[in-house]
Amino acid sequence: MRSGTISLLLLLLALPAWAARTVTVDQIRHILADAHGLSDAKLAGDLSDLEPTERLSAATLAQFEAELSGARSREALLELADASAFLALPASENLNQPPPDAAGFRRIIDNVIQYLGKSIPNLPNFLATRETLYFEDSPWRKEIDNSRSIGANNVTQSVGSAHITIGQPYWLAMYSAGNTSGQVSYRDGREVPATTAASEREVERIGLTTRGEFGPILAIVVSDALHNKLYWDHWEPGDGGPVAVFRYTVPPSGSHYTVNYPSESGVKLISPGYHGLLAIDPETGAVLRLTIVADMQAPFQFIQVGIVVEYGPVHLGDKTYICPLHAVALSRQPTEETKSVTPPLRTCLNDVTFTSYHLFHADARVLPSTHEP
Repeated sequence: MRSGTISLLLLLLALPAWAARTVTVDQIRHILADAHGLSDAKLAGDLSDLEPTERLSAATLAQFEAELSGARSREALLELADASAFLALPASENLNQPPPDAAGFRRIIDNVIQYLGKSIPNLPNFLATRETLYFEDSPWRKEIDNSRSIGANNVTQSVGSAHITIGQPYWLAMYSAGNTSGQVSYRDGREVPATTAASEREVERIGLTTRGEFGPILAIVVSDALHNKLYWDHWEPGDGGPVAVFRYTVPPSGSHYTVNYPSESGVKLISPGYHGLLAIDPETGAVLRLTIVADMQAPFQFIQVGIVVEYGPVHLGDKTYICPLHAVALSRQPTEETKSVTPPLRTCLNDVTFTSYHLFHADARVLPSTHEP
């Protein structure tokens, strides 16, 4: 069962064909250990040619990042970690302990229901900074036919952070396509959507964005999972102890998850079936990580959509709450509306971080009257 699911996720993560080298987390560790003395650009290029087969945990990513000093290699490592977000941890990092019995399973589920019913609605009003890094690939092969530009006469031009040499054909791998930063407001129990010009440009430039991380997406996924198929998967290590990981499957008939798909004829709302994982603190019921992989059907079968959201403790005032810390949004979609059985696809990968949490206070003061009798 797990091998079939992993194969599907690997297919989802597959980028346009180039000579990618598949690597485990341990192999990445050895590559970084042997990289001392390499230039930042060379190491970034080497990392960009790798395809992960295991997930880099947040702790492993932080350890690897500490070994890098160059901006380009750190960016390539982040992209590699994001591309692994839908995969399983290395077997050595999972906890080898038996699954909960029926009573333990029911207790964890009850804790989740209580958590969503009490903790999420009681979140205070707050502000946070949402930073998004965009990565994308080239939707077609970049053929540059300039046979006179050879040898010392070759010139280089930039496409994003990728550098290509005139006179040679290149297939561009994923490259940085910019970033945005803005505030997220959570007031009166709901996330207030941004309406700035920057957010409008964000929707225009990519096919998938993440929204609702502060509660709605949790409520939708957990409710759909409980009413359809939710079953045990494994234990993972967590900062506060073992984390219970459940697998779920939701058919289109039971789905309340929607995908906004921008097309030439306007934005289309799609409610596909979907599947994924829920990583839960068994004692509190807090969801610490969730994945969503949409199961798109005709006529949208070429669209591939996946979201990962990671949650953790955040201090607001004198209390600690579980809030989103990091998200990854991956989408592949045709570059244009076509009836082709093999349309060219564009891949977009967005890395989202939530930082600078602080309580929202409405300040008011009474001004003295200026009326003279």
